[in-house]
Amino acid sequence: MSEFLRKEYPETPYSTNVRLGSVPLEFLSRPLSPEQARQLSRLKRYCDAVVFLPEKTIIVEAKMRAEPGIVTLLVLYRRLFRETPDLRERWDLPLEMMLVYAIEDPVTIEMAREAQIRAVQYQPTWLDSWLASVSVRKREGTLASVPKGV
Repeated sequence: MSEFLRKEYPETPYSTNVRLGSVPLEFLSRPLSPEQARQLSRLKRYCDAVVFLPEKTIIVEAKMRAEPGIVTLLVLYRRLFRETPDLRERWDLPLEMMLVYAIEDPVTIEMAREAQIRAVQYQPTWLDSWLASVSVRKREGTLASVPKGV
């Protein structure tokens, strides 16, 4: 994620591991200390990054391999964005969702586009060494070992 952001948005402010949403405190019977409120806020979901362009905000989630669950997460983050008090000053700007992936899964990419999520392939400089370190099953899938004709 950091390598992608430095390359694609070198002059643009961004934050990583941004907590989204709000924590409803009304269910508590007593006030919280600042430290307790900080601890409770850690229960919020977080996205990989938020890019703060002057004209729009981009929420980014990055995965080595694009998988369908990431589309659901980005749809959730889109909803939580306008419930995030720390981002209130950006609520009126356009919001873009972005999936960054190294290894393509065509079905996931199609699902992302259907959900109005921009899918961007980015292959980090260390991709080859990462591929060499993962198991054959992760690289090739489960059908690679099935004999032909079965």
